[in-house]
Amino acid sequence: MTDDDVNLFREIIREELKTQLAPLLPMLDGLALLRKAIEVLQRDVRSLRDDMTVTVAILNRVDHSQSNFIEELRAMRTQQESVRKRVETLEHNG
Repeated sequence: MTDDDVNLFREIIREELKTQLAPLLPMLDGLALLRKAIEVLQRDVRSLRDDMTVTVAILNRVDHSQSNFIEELRAMRTQQESVRKRVETLEHNG
């Protein structure tokens, strides 16, 4: 096999590959578009994840505030009950 034969063989293979890959070329542009769309979606998901983190932190703060508020109400109720009993005792003895 001579160098000319090898070069001819290479040229035939190149042309065959071009022929077979030609229908796929329009899809390559679509792949770039899909890649860009996926990047945008990933960025949006990261942003939504950050938003969810902030929302959960706010809800936890509200939940904690509600728990503290309920404890304060119970303490006030206990204090009022104690004052009521002292007043009743004073009225009863007085």
